Amino acid sequence: MRRILICIAVFLLSSTVSGAAAASGLTDIQNFAANSLTKSDGSYWVWGNSFFSVPTQITGLTDVSSSFGRNYAVKSDGTVWRWEKLPFSPKVHVYPVQGISNAIASSYHEPLILDSAGNVFALPTPERFGQDKLQARLLPNIGNVRDISQYYSYRDGKSVWLFLKQDGTVMKSQDSWQTFELVPDLRNVADIEENFVLKDDGTVWAWPNDYKQTYTDEDKSAGKILTKIAGLEHIKKIYTGYSTNLAIDGQSRLWFWGATLTGYSDGTFYHEQPEPILIRSIGDVQDAFLIWRSIVVYTGDGSLYITSFEGETMPSNPKFTRIASDVVSVQIGDRHIIMQKNDGSLWGWGVNKYADLGYGDFVFSYNQPVPVQPPITVELNGKAVQLSNGAIMKNDRIFVPIRSIFEDLGAEITWNNDTKVATVAMEQPDKSPVTISVNYRTGVTDLNGGQIILQNKPFINYNISYLPARFFSESLGAKIAWNQQERKVSITMQANGK
Repeated sequence: MRRILICIAVFLLSSTVSGAAAASGLTDIQNFAANSLTKSDGSYWVWGNSFFSVPTQITGLTDVSSSFGRNYAVKSDGTVWRWEKLPFSPKVHVYPVQGISNAIASSYHEPLILDSAGNVFALPTPERFGQDKLQARLLPNIGNVRDISQYYSYRDGKSVWLFLKQDGTVMKSQDSWQTFELVPDLRNVADIEENFVLKDDGTVWAWPNDYKQTYTDEDKSAGKILTKIAGLEHIKKIYTGYSTNLAIDGQSRLWFWGATLTGYSDGTFYHEQPEPILIRSIGDVQDAFLIWRSIVVYTGDGSLYITSFEGETMPSNPKFTRIASDVVSVQIGDRHIIMQKNDGSLWGWGVNKYADLGYGDFVFSYNQPVPVQPPITVELNGKAVQLSNGAIMKNDRIFVPIRSIFEDLGAEITWNNDTKVATVAMEQPDKSPVTISVNYRTGVTDLNGGQIILQNKPFINYNISYLPARFFSESLGAKIAWNQQERKVSITMQANGK
């Protein structure tokens, strides 16, 4: 029998919050990534990866300053922590990563992380759920590192790791960080992106390693493995995405080279354009991203534009469509982006198959930005509650899943998968028993056998049931308060009459 997690949504008594109002003025977001955010109070929130459809607080993590990967957070004291969603439970397990301090989440390569001194640490793969700690391993013979890049060499059949040092030189490792070698004659490097190197003089160089690029043994013996990309000069930024590449030059112009795509899945074809072309249909380019099959461009006026690189060739004047304005920051995920606007609100665009946009659903993708649900704290008797999924705004109301609150209060929750009826039964000393049943097939809700007319019908979001519950607070005697400035719902109620 498929289990449904039962959640009851709190109707905010004397006030409502519209989606537009709640999405604006999020000035307390300290920083954000493609699937997480940190508020100025140090609370940490995550979404996506099929775990949470909207930002959900990880209550076991406090005083967080940044994050990296999908499951790691760095506290303000530099310590590293990992969180795990426990199977078949709303609970989240949090534990420390030992052996590293003063960590900086500068690398998006999850197995490796840097500390503030430029030392490199390897993070082991967790062996089991619920473990007490992880032990980071300091990589010997490598230090003073400021950036890390990794690519897969099709010619050699192995992963290659590159380490950009503070002095502009590059170290390379091809044996899982057992040994490191200095890349000869490679100095004054400003950036490394997969197998591409950007030098301080604005030239771009590459190891011709992907499956479409070849070089001969004669070239290798002559030391010509790293080659200059002809036609790219005065470059300030480079971007890579499997086999497609972008660059921005000193005049804020966009360059393209690599592959365009046709077909899908196993029928995907890659059409190589090895010579860079100047994209003339967009200007004032400040940043650019390769997301799924699209080029996303951020311009100096705070706008985001997109164009596709599907087709047999990339023209020099592709049509760009503006999808957002007033954007101040952008973070990229595997196939989506999260952007922040001037008012502090977060918006998502792209593939949403695993709820990576934080919008509250699992629609495969969105070609226009959708608002990330704002993070809403839920407290029970003054303590933040670990929810099975975060608060959801719907029909100008805030719905707060509180299955764990029911359990804390001694309520018994059952689900009948055949009838799609959820039942919450609660007994308290010196009070009459309370039974609430909700039929998610018909929308009929009963309180102690009497039908209740609800202004907002119950709904299910990713196996988690929501129900507007003004009558619930009145029936059980809970006191509910809404702090709009802090976006916090406070529930006060004694468990079992204590």
